[in-house]
Amino acid sequence: MAQQAYVPKAANALTKETFLSLRDGAGIPGEQVVKVYPVFEDFYTAVQSTIAEMRIYGNNTEEEINKAWGNLSVARDERLVKIFTEEEMAKWQKIEPSLRLQRIKEEQKY
Repeated sequence: MAQQAYVPKAANALTKETFLSLRDGAGIPGEQVVKVYPVFEDFYTAVQSTIAEMRIYGNNTEEEINKAWGNLSVARDERLVKIFTEEEMAKWQKIEPSLRLQRIKEEQKY
């Protein structure tokens, strides 16, 4: 019996999960979360395109993927700090580990 092909989640699906985690899990008001939605959409789109490009060029070692992800995460957080209050940023940092590379890599089999 053949296995079904794995289809990774689209950037907008990952963005929606993050949106819900921020709003429902971290208790950040919906109007604030709406402001950061584009930040996360850009982030997940960049992650997926960067990893796809790394695969094409064969640069997909664990270390290289972690470095690329880290650079994208820093850029994301620099944008978030301009939108979130200090308290909201602290809440984000508390839930961020549950949304990190390892979880997504396992889901998307990178």
